[in-house]
Amino acid sequence: MKTFVLVALYLAFGLCGVAIALGGVVLATIDPYSFEDMSRGGICERSGDVAPQCSLPRESADKVVDAFLSCSPRFFQVLKEERAAFGRAEVRLLPYDLLDSEEPRTSVVTFDKPVEARALRLVGYTQAWSQPSGAGSKEITWGFRVIGRPDDIERAIEAHQRSNGKSTDAAFTIVPKQDASLPGTYIGCSVAGETNGMEDLPHVLDLFLSQSIGTKFAESFDLFVASAEKTIARLWW
Repeated sequence: MKTFVLVALYLAFGLCGVAIALGGVVLATIDPYSFEDMSRGGICERSGDVAPQCSLPRESADKVVDAFLSCSPRFFQVLKEERAAFGRAEVRLLPYDLLDSEEPRTSVVTFDKPVEARALRLVGYTQAWSQPSGAGSKEITWGFRVIGRPDDIERAIEAHQRSNGKSTDAAFTIVPKQDASLPGTYIGCSVAGETNGMEDLPHVLDLFLSQSIGTKFAESFDLFVASAEKTIARLWW
């Protein structure tokens, strides 16, 4: 019986993979610009600096941190506009159990070198979502990994907020201990979608410039395969 269930799962995952692949081919055909760099820098380079975006100020990590500290969906739009300030980075989509909605769907970004912004040294970014059992909406988290001790980072953030007459949002958190494989102290926001007006997180490849040449479709397909393998391994053992 166990073998039959595993075979059925393999077939189901295989058919889903084929469907995703065909969908990606169709989308790539419809959108001829899906593989182009849509950051401000990429747009200006292709347009010869005549596109409307080119008249705006240069990309700024400070603007991103200012928007981030508000813990609002506006942060993602600012990050998209200013993403070239972080350069190309390593982007990883971590596999998860396809049958477990409570396991976080996590994306991890690691910068080539620290990015200085508002007295903070940013070394990476992490975002995740999960669907707790019985919950009416997703739990969504996003934030940066920063070099420094949590208390020093907290003081720097508070000083910056005071100088601008603002207070840190209650949804903002500083986590002093992070996975050893991810450098830096994590600072981030955590909200429930229904209380924040957010139904989902943007794809991480829309937010940062990846070092790889993979597209959202290719990265999503690789994630699906890795997650299917993880799911089957858990069922087997």
